Amino acid sequence: MASLTLNVTQAFSINPASSLIGLETLAFIDLGLFEEELTLYGQIGTGIALALAQCEEQEGCAPNVSEDELNNLIASLEARLLELERRLVEETKENLRADLKELIDRFNEELNDFRGYRQELQAFFAAEDEGFGEEVLDEGLPDEEGLLGEQPDAGEVARLAKVLETVKARIEWLESLKANTEERARLSETTGIELTQETLDTIIEAARSEAAFIENQIRLLIEGTEAMLSPAPVFTAEARDYNSMQTIHYGSDFLSLKDDSLSSLLNLN
Repeated sequence: MASLTLNVTQAFSINPASSLIGLETLAFIDLGLFEEELTLYGQIGTGIALALAQCEEQEGCAPNVSEDELNNLIASLEARLLELERRLVEETKENLRADLKELIDRFNEELNDFRGYRQELQAFFAAEDEGFGEEVLDEGLPDEEGLLGEQPDAGEVARLAKVLETVKARIEWLESLKANTEERARLSETTGIELTQETLDTIIEAARSEAAFIENQIRLLIEGTEAMLSPAPVFTAEARDYNSMQTIHYGSDFLSLKDDSLSSLLNLN
């Protein structure tokens, strides 16, 4: 069985009570929300690292994480990096440029962690079934055009539904760890994470946020509104209603839009 080297992000200070931000709103959110998301990605990654460690040296065990799920998370991280890099090119204030560069570096670290998880998963299944690694590698990442606007088909909805099943299975497993002190102790020793009840609750909430994000993706795909700003968005500054994929959150970036950009945005139908 392949040996798994875990690169675990331990960030448990924020209780993620909301889902990840939709791709169609990335251009309009302030940097503070990117900071919050970064913590959330770290917590999701910790849950995935635990799922990989779950099956280390255990015959017949399959991690409750899929390559499709990791591809989905990697693609969403790449989309955030694209947006941050776009802002960096356009930003002229040195203090904001410094903030953007720091965020880009930290998102790149998180992206590398998730790519590492994917490699560990591929190595795990390659050891279990020779040739499996080549099969999943041929599928590759979802292309950027498909993620950001191409009209999806039923196959994409079915793929995301399977990802959702995987995430929910991991949530159930994490919940079961609360009463399984022996397994918690083993995983704590394997990963170096102290799996207290509070830590588990935080990881579970992060996984639920991922599940809510995927459910919203599926809903938007079915409605044909994925990556679109229709109907006209509602602008809110304080509510931060993450679960509404048609709500755009604004801050300094929205207020600093040039007149022609703002006019174009407000005239969208």
